[in-house]
Amino acid sequence: MLVVQPDDVTGKVDLTAARVEGADQKTLLQLTDELEGVIRAVRERKDKSLEKGKGTVGLVPFIFMNLFLKLISFLMYTLNLDLSALGMPKDPFGAVTITNVGSLGLDTAYVPLVPYTRVPIFIAPGAVKDGPGGAGREGGAPGR
Repeated sequence: MLVVQPDDVTGKVDLTAARVEGADQKTLLQLTDELEGVIRAVRERKDKSLEKGKGTVGLVPFIFMNLFLKLISFLMYTLNLDLSALGMPKDPFGAVTITNVGSLGLDTAYVPLVPYTRVPIFIAPGAVKDGPGGAGREGGAPGR
């Protein structure tokens, strides 16, 4: 899941990956509870491995970032190397990425497939709004 992570010092906002392992083997309640904890840890910057990885990436000059990400992707996914000593968590993006564009007030959005993540599925739920036939419409049910 992509989580908005504001930086109180610089005022910048970042999208950060929050990952839940074994989601297919958990009940909806277990998944919800774990996601709330993971998201809280990311927003409060308490996920040590994630913060270490962001620190490592922050050392790379912007001009070399594309090359760096391709190299890291190759090492982590093609060669299946564990780069946790460098602050890179093993498979940080998982198998599916969910980003809630509805929290940004968007109905729909096109989420870019990011090759270095090797994630094949992106889900982007949009904003929930009242509309024709919706419960928030004055006059009650449709057809009245």
